[in-house]
Amino acid sequence: MGKPDNIILEIENISKKCMVIEKELPDFLSPFFSYMHESMQPKTRLAYLREIKNYLKYLTYSGKIGSTDINGITEMDFIQMDAADINEYLVHCGEGGKKSVGHSAIMRKRAALSTFFRYMHSKDLINSDIAAGIKHIKAPKKKETGVKRLSEFEVVRMLDSVADGKRLSEKEKQYWAKTKYRDYAILILFITYGLRVQELMRLNLSDFNFNKKEFIVYRRKGDQTIFPLSEEAVVALGNYLANDRRVREHTPEHDKDALFLSLKGFRLSERQIREVSKKYTSMGMNSDRKEGYSPQKLRATVASTLIEKGNSINDVQELLHHESISTTKAYGTRRNTLNKDMFKDLRWNDNR
Repeated sequence: MGKPDNIILEIENISKKCMVIEKELPDFLSPFFSYMHESMQPKTRLAYLREIKNYLKYLTYSGKIGSTDINGITEMDFIQMDAADINEYLVHCGEGGKKSVGHSAIMRKRAALSTFFRYMHSKDLINSDIAAGIKHIKAPKKKETGVKRLSEFEVVRMLDSVADGKRLSEKEKQYWAKTKYRDYAILILFITYGLRVQELMRLNLSDFNFNKKEFIVYRRKGDQTIFPLSEEAVVALGNYLANDRRVREHTPEHDKDALFLSLKGFRLSERQIREVSKKYTSMGMNSDRKEGYSPQKLRATVASTLIEKGNSINDVQELLHHESISTTKAYGTRRNTLNKDMFKDLRWNDNR
């Protein structure tokens, strides 16, 4: 099955952003750009290009090379670089005061630069394998106690909050009255299937077969997973489609098939979906709005709950689409198909 139009458009937009950055970088790096295009997923390619651009800008600002313009950097400038320059840059990023970045951002920068310089060495553009000397620079991590997740009681209270609106302010209730079925369906999909925010954002009406009670999720690296539709999901989606979903006259053609639409008729963005999650998880925890959880924490809730209920680690790994089972084990031999019975364990409120 081919990719739906919205994902094709998303890839095209990312490719355009990549081309803009590539034009800002030295021309002699074009073979590396081709290598990334052939071997990397679009979002990874864009993230790596941004990191490489930031590093080259750092070199020009710090005076480590003669050029003050990244487009003016030459092959001779690269020959003079060594791993110490990169390590110094990574330390600078981690200890840059207000502009310092966290551990995951440091790891992303390190991965991008390692890939870049490893390629440069393989093509004899630099004499030594600089990537081998790049150190694991650690930025301070926030202290966390265990996996952040909602308890089953907090999940039920979260769903109650979106269903009855009692924990909302009077101003919030005006908006809630127009989106309550949509937001409820979003949360049901998150806490039943442990979807990533991008996976949920990409969902289209055409991905759902209500007769067969199943739907397709387009995942990372072009993978697809067919999920069984739980009874809760069928009811939640049915209510949303009958009451809240409205295609407007100005809705773009590529958004008309989008499952979740904004009040203005556009596909919900990742930011808007995160706001839904943060608002209602904060109500579930009876906490301030700013302390609400992201969709990633709802994934953690699904993983931890299923493992606690005795489901196979392999089944949970397959559900969450983790590449490594060690990632799944942090929450508590893959199989070819998902265990449909596991979704029966995620009926958060049977009395609804």
